[in-house]
Amino acid sequence: MSEERIITAAVVGDMAYSEKSNIEYTKTNDFHLVSKLNPVVTQGARKREDQFEFNKDAGRYVCKAGHMAIRKGIQGKKCADLNQAKSQESDYFKEKARERYKIEAKNSELKNRHGYDTAIAAGLGNMELQGRWRYSRSI
Repeated sequence: MSEERIITAAVVGDMAYSEKSNIEYTKTNDFHLVSKLNPVVTQGARKREDQFEFNKDAGRYVCKAGHMAIRKGIQGKKCADLNQAKSQESDYFKEKARERYKIEAKNSELKNRHGYDTAIAAGLGNMELQGRWRYSRSI
């Protein structure tokens, strides 16, 4: 028996799919990830930008009164790199993202019409059985 492989050009998903491990996986396996980055990654999580300024020389934040932060917070990177943010601006990304509504419509159909709103058991085989059980009850 020969093993068949599907060649994938792109994976389309919502913001939940744009985590660091998925971005790295798409790079190593040479396909596109069409998933917008969370704004916290691209813009930062600062909420009160008017109250603090960043001093590049000291590498710390300074309040309006001139008091410098007493320590630097150590934070890991949320994203492998921001090339994903650049790719969001490409025509290819925008074209694929516009087709996302089709995926959501199919997901809604699976949940509401075919009984996949709540899983009875885990695994692909059990999912198939659940669909058949739901179908046999509707006839």
